[in-house]
Amino acid sequence: MTSSTTAWPTTRTGSRTASTARYCRSTTWGSTLSIWSRHEAPDEFVRVTFSNGRDVLVTPEHPMFVEDDGAIGTVEARDVEEGAFVPAPRKLPNSAEPVALDEEAHVGTEKDVDLPEELTPKLGEILGFLTAEGHSYVGSTHHIGFSNQDERLLDRMDRLMTDVFGMSSSDHTNGAGTVTKCWVSTKLHRWFESNFPEVMHTARDKRMPLAVLGASEEVIRRFLVGAFAGDGGVESEAMCISTASRGLAEDYADAMAKIGVASRVQYNSTEDSWKTYVMGDSTERFVEQAVEPADDRHEKAQAFAERSVETPRHHDVLPPSAAAELRDLRRLLGLRLTGQFRPNLDENYGVQIETVKRELAELRERADEIRSALDAAADLREVRTAAGWSGRQLAERLDDETTSAVHYAEQGGYDEARRAALAERARTVVANALAEFERRASALEDRCDLRYYRVTDVETVRNEDEYACDWVYDVTVEPTNTFVSQGVVLHNSISINKAGINATLKSRCSLLGAANPKYGRFDQYEPISEQIDLEPALISRFDLIFTVTDQPDEDKDRELAEHILTTNYAGELHTHRTEVNASNYSDEEVENVTDNVAPTVEADLFRKYVAYAKRNCFPTMTEEARDAIQEFYVDLRMEGQDEDAPVPVTARKLEALVRLAEASARVRLSDRVTEEDAHRVIDIVRNQMENIGVDPETGEFDADVVEAGTSKSQRDRIKNLKHLIDDLEDEYDEGAPVDVVVERAEEVGMETSKAEHEIEKLKQKGEVYEPRTDHLRTT
Repeated sequence: MTSSTTAWPTTRTGSRTASTARYCRSTTWGSTLSIWSRHEAPDEFVRVTFSNGRDVLVTPEHPMFVEDDGAIGTVEARDVEEGAFVPAPRKLPNSAEPVALDEEAHVGTEKDVDLPEELTPKLGEILGFLTAEGHSYVGSTHHIGFSNQDERLLDRMDRLMTDVFGMSSSDHTNGAGTVTKCWVSTKLHRWFESNFPEVMHTARDKRMPLAVLGASEEVIRRFLVGAFAGDGGVESEAMCISTASRGLAEDYADAMAKIGVASRVQYNSTEDSWKTYVMGDSTERFVEQAVEPADDRHEKAQAFAERSVETPRHHDVLPPSAAAELRDLRRLLGLRLTGQFRPNLDENYGVQIETVKRELAELRERADEIRSALDAAADLREVRTAAGWSGRQLAERLDDETTSAVHYAEQGGYDEARRAALAERARTVVANALAEFERRASALEDRCDLRYYRVTDVETVRNEDEYACDWVYDVTVEPTNTFVSQGVVLHNSISINKAGINATLKSRCSLLGAANPKYGRFDQYEPISEQIDLEPALISRFDLIFTVTDQPDEDKDRELAEHILTTNYAGELHTHRTEVNASNYSDEEVENVTDNVAPTVEADLFRKYVAYAKRNCFPTMTEEARDAIQEFYVDLRMEGQDEDAPVPVTARKLEALVRLAEASARVRLSDRVTEEDAHRVIDIVRNQMENIGVDPETGEFDADVVEAGTSKSQRDRIKNLKHLIDDLEDEYDEGAPVDVVVERAEEVGMETSKAEHEIEKLKQKGEVYEPRTDHLRTT
């Protein structure tokens, strides 16, 4: 796996990173990493700026994704050219999980406040208002404040604060007529500092709360409603949100991407402010989502959106290779070239998405015409005419035939059998050409799922002044080495910026993790992946997973109690001996009790032993060990050879067996992995698989329980439910009724509780939705 590094300017705080569905399933913001590798920083970096107004600063060898002749590949940053097209997601994924908020203890006689337990849409809108026009104050009193001259916004904020916190404001008006509403409460101030510290800064340092960026689409939408109401503007030919903070302007852009709105960030030197502009092709959606009808600017924004729909925009385009593909598809369907896309190729500019879709629709109509004519064609001439090809074009697709042979056959040459054979071969190649068209047209349509931004500048930046650093750090982003930052798809690295440390961290390492199950205790009847709050893609990277359960056992409980009490007693004796001048406990008594609880191997010696083994032992596999591991792996795989059986284990487990066998030899300070090592790890792996790798419904080994988070039986159940909903939603105008779906599920042998559970999971994943209460449709 290629390693690469990224360094970010120290002037930028709180860089955030997200992964998008098309390239990587993770959607975590502000990823926390604790293991990395560092490398000496180069003498210079490369800054790549994009047409969305954002940029990245990377090491010269860092791979960048760029479009090349219809495919997306990587180029070292130093070799990226201005004008290159880089991929970007149309919409960032959102979480369906509620965002829990920290509680705040009540102190003394301070004023009590109703504090929400989760981040709600109304609270999201409050945070939008506070991010745009809010402030906090700490002095003789603590308060949260909001200032504005618009009576509607002041009333709206008042109602929101009353609904969410049950608080009313104290108001102050200055000479300019600006009203400041203050909600005085030390407890409320502490709660905001704990949950949303980003909005508690001054204007130039404000950021959008990470909790909001990780929330549902509705919470983010309402945040933008508040932010636009406070700092939004409808200019003559643009819509934007203004701020004094560059980081906040980029956060606004990420928030817009979460509701499917494209934007660009631009600095206005006249106003000394940053503006996040809505791109023309997204104006209609932004007005629909973020501009309230009660807003005085709504009518103007609506008119601007209508003009944007009518006016061709050049922001949303596919690279010029799409123009070349459309020309090839026209030729394939026997159409003349009109010169329409020649300028795109000559001048290297993109093709509008709408143009691509319209052209493909016309080409599909042409393909249908060819199919109809082909069905009716009786001879070679009619087949060729149906395809719209010249004799030369047909001859090129007929192996070992010339243009002359095609024309000669059409004019009655050769015998009837030869002409019939040629006609049949021609019919086949035309049908193949139509199938080829469908594949390529579908691929071109799929490319429309992405946006593309252009590289507007590539600049070399010296490792000095504000960018000076001694080290850069590496991280590997699993599983696809891709993530989204600065609005574009990037490769292999995550940027972080915290407490003045700007780095890119590497996550390829040995890792020992420990965590509590979601619900406090493990349930042996539920899949392990549903009880651990980690992505299956991450869980599956662990070679061994053990569940530590607390089950009463008289003998073991007695041993544990004896050990804990003895250890505590040893500590008490030691403290008494050292702290009491006239202690009646002798050193010998303390030593005897301490010896009883001292570890067999001292921690310091154990650390040295492990370090020595890692540095000096590099074991190789013996033939006997290799055979034992291979036999165990193959035997397990054979359990899944029946057509309907789950796959019990994947090659990832084979790699784990090798690593564990090497570790077994290394801990013995041996350079050879013996058969004994192999059997030791086989026993360990079999034991942990019996604990966590078994489908609790069938009792069979199923690798997908851990690696995919869904057992085969559960996957089959989900598939059956989706088919049921598909079938039923056509029978009812408002979608498939939930009670009918559950009833049908029972008829095919599915338990009611499991059916209801899977329906909830499908809704959370966005695979089904409710057009109205208790009715379902598939997405």
